[in-house]
Amino acid sequence: MIIKFGDIEIEPYALNELDREESVYTFNFKVNVDEFKKFMDFLVSSDTNEKEDYFQVFIDDEPHTMRFGIVGYSEHKQFNKVHAVLVDKQVDENDNRKRFVHQQKEFNLTDSYLRQKLIIENLLGVLKENNLISEKQEQDIYNISDINIARERIKLFKVEDVDSYEV
Repeated sequence: MIIKFGDIEIEPYALNELDREESVYTFNFKVNVDEFKKFMDFLVSSDTNEKEDYFQVFIDDEPHTMRFGIVGYSEHKQFNKVHAVLVDKQVDENDNRKRFVHQQKEFNLTDSYLRQKLIIENLLGVLKENNLISEKQEQDIYNISDINIARERIKLFKVEDVDSYEV
């Protein structure tokens, strides 16, 4: 199978054939570092395109209008491996299932986390650029112990009254 979109051509080394019948393609492929950068640029561009959620994909020269689902990757010395999902537009159009609240919560938490991470990185960059923070102070900010993380994780489960919840 050959998958083409934009100026990218992929030949998966692993493919979930069961998804193919439903126009959802889950696959793994391997690319060199330059091809990976090109793929990531396309992925970011498609994810941030406010005009259109879908793009043209050719699977064995057959045209499809698709979007990315989950994309994960691993970095290796000479190459990167990518796990990707492509979803056909018709799947979304025919999907009448209601979403669960926890799915939106997960999206909101991820978005919030990424925004805060980028804000902190930008803030530290400005502080360093203006010589308002030393390298040691920056390291101290990032040096968070597993114990402190565990303490904060436990606080996520703090409620007003435990008796208000199932045992």
